[in-house]
Amino acid sequence: MAVLEVTHVFTHLRLLGGGQSMLRQHLASNRPDFRQRAVVVFESSDRPDAIGLQLRGWHSPHIAQDRWRKRVSPVVGCASYLNGWGAGFFAPLDGCERRLAVLATAWTGDRSYLTALKNVFDFVMTVSQPLAELAQETLDLPPDRVAVIPVPISLPKLPPRPSRPWHERPLVLGYCGRLITAQKRVERLPRIAEALLAAGIPHRWEILGDGPVRDKLARQFASVGATAQFRGRLSGEAYWHAIRELDFIVFTSDYEGTPLSLAEAMSQGVLPLYAQMNSGGDDYARQIHPDLLFPVDDWERAVRGVRAVLASTADEREAMQVKAREIAQHHADDAYVKLFEVGARRAWAMPRISQPRPASAGMALARRLPFAVIDRLSPEGRFRRGIG
Repeated sequence: MAVLEVTHVFTHLRLLGGGQSMLRQHLASNRPDFRQRAVVVFESSDRPDAIGLQLRGWHSPHIAQDRWRKRVSPVVGCASYLNGWGAGFFAPLDGCERRLAVLATAWTGDRSYLTALKNVFDFVMTVSQPLAELAQETLDLPPDRVAVIPVPISLPKLPPRPSRPWHERPLVLGYCGRLITAQKRVERLPRIAEALLAAGIPHRWEILGDGPVRDKLARQFASVGATAQFRGRLSGEAYWHAIRELDFIVFTSDYEGTPLSLAEAMSQGVLPLYAQMNSGGDDYARQIHPDLLFPVDDWERAVRGVRAVLASTADEREAMQVKAREIAQHHADDAYVKLFEVGARRAWAMPRISQPRPASAGMALARRLPFAVIDRLSPEGRFRRGIG
C-alpha cells in the first residue's frame, strides 16, 4: 500500500474526552505506510509527532498564522482539520496536496461557517448523516467526497454489567457533559424529573460533569422534589462505573453531532432518552424504541418513552439493551481510525478540487482580534471557530 502522510490540526491534544481522545487515537495508529502528525494550536507538546503552537485566548488568528510560518514545515500529503477549525487562516499556509475536514460536533453557526470555507476541502468526514448533508450542501461537494464515520470510544476492561430488576427500585436517569445552558440546555432536565414524579415514576438522577450552572441546576432539581447527585467530572474506571449505574442517559440539547457520552453509555446497555435535534443520536434512539425520541420541550412525550420501557417485558427490555450495545460497537476500538484512513486514501486517489492557497477568510481587521474577544463578540456566530 502506498505511503500517505496526514497532518491533523487540533485545538487541544486532549479533545473530545472519553478514555482516549480522537487525536490520541490517530497518533497511536501511526504506521510506516500511514504517517500521522499533529499541529496542536492551544497547547505545547514534547511529542515528536505533535507540534504545539502554544496560543492563548489573547492571541489572534494573525499571530496564529505567524507561528505556523515559523514552526510548521509544509504539509506533505493531506492536512486534516477537526471541525474545520483554523482552516480559514491556516489553509493558505499549509501547503498540502489534499485538504480534509472531520466534522465531529454540530453547532448553530455551522451553516455560515462552512459556507465561508467553500473550495477549501477535497473531502469531508462527519459523525452523523445530518452533518454529512449539511457539509455537502454548504461546501458544494459531490456525494462521493463526503463520508460518515463513527465518533470513537475506547471501551473499558470491565466484567459485563449485571442485569437488574426494573420494577423493584427507583429508576436511575443520568446526564453526562458540561453543565451549561447554551446548547446543552441542562435546565430542561428538572422539567423531565417533574413530569416523571407527576406520573408516579420513582427515580433519581446522576449528573456527571461540571459547569457554571451546577448550583442553579441543583436548586432546580430540589424545587421539583427530585433527587439528584452531582458527581463532577469523572475519568477512568470511576467514569465507567458511574455510567453503568444508569438506566437512561438523557439529552435535551439544542444541537449535537453524535454525542460521545451517548455511544459510551449505550455500549454498557444504557438506554437513550433523547430530544429531537436532527443529530446522529436521533436515529439511535428511534432504532431502540420510537418513544425514546421525544420532541424538545414535550415532557409528557419524554415520560411516554420511560413508560414504554417499563411496560415492556423483561425479554423486550433486554433486546433494547442488546440493540444499544450493538449500535455502540460501531464506535468501539479502532473503527474510527480505520475508516478515517479509508476516507483519506479515497481523497488522495481523487483529483484535487480544493484551492491550493485559498484566501484567508473573513475581514483582515477581524483576524487581528484576540480569539477570546472573537468568542465573546460572536458566541454563536461565524467567528466561533476562528475566522471563517
